Amino acid sequence: MIVHIWYLLPALFLLWLPRKWMRFGYRIGKKSNKRAPDLYTEVEDPKDVSLKPKEQFGKLRNWIDFLRAAAGGIALISQIPDFGNVCFAVDPSLPSRMRYEEGHRVLLLQMIILVITVFIQTVKPERRLTLVAPVFFLLGLSFGIIGWKAALFAFIIIWAFNLVLPSPAVFLLVLAAVEMGFGLIPTVGAAKTYVLLAVCLTITPVLISALTKRRLTELSKKVRSKREIVKE
Repeated sequence: MIVHIWYLLPALFLLWLPRKWMRFGYRIGKKSNKRAPDLYTEVEDPKDVSLKPKEQFGKLRNWIDFLRAAAGGIALISQIPDFGNVCFAVDPSLPSRMRYEEGHRVLLLQMIILVITVFIQTVKPERRLTLVAPVFFLLGLSFGIIGWKAALFAFIIIWAFNLVLPSPAVFLLVLAAVEMGFGLIPTVGAAKTYVLLAVCLTITPVLISALTKRRLTELSKKVRSKREIVKE
């Protein structure tokens, strides 16, 4: 297995960059008495945790997440004509059996990197453990894993279905089903292995939520603790 380290490092930077590090803007002048805008804002209606398309599409950070995930995913997974994979390659001079084994090692390494990626984007260990649904990040990542055609169709369909989806967790479960449906179309999607990988990565935040017994929330909201609610 040949590792193109100078391509891999930028790809890992794009994929593993925690979202909280991308805070733009600087304050000029005296500090205002107003509360500074935070990444997480209180939920006005605790029962309404659905994703609002108008709100989500209007956030610059969501599109930055989308683009960096798409770029990192394409570099890590996709095969570029006359170049091959950007980050990894299998020596063509090897015997067919060895090439097959090397291909499996590449796939395993890609899976490990992507699982770590989704974990970093989901788990926010700040004052208290918070789980967020990296929706736009996962949508961007799918462009590199299942191909742009299947990913584009999945992007359009999931936001159309979102009108009736009650929460980010359900959003991700439906997205996984849509990705599988389009990804398995021979003329549109990718190899079955990568389609299954995309599905597993999409439901990973939901599995983390189930294991930790914490609710997934969107990136612009925070879940208030029972102690905070009692104080009110």
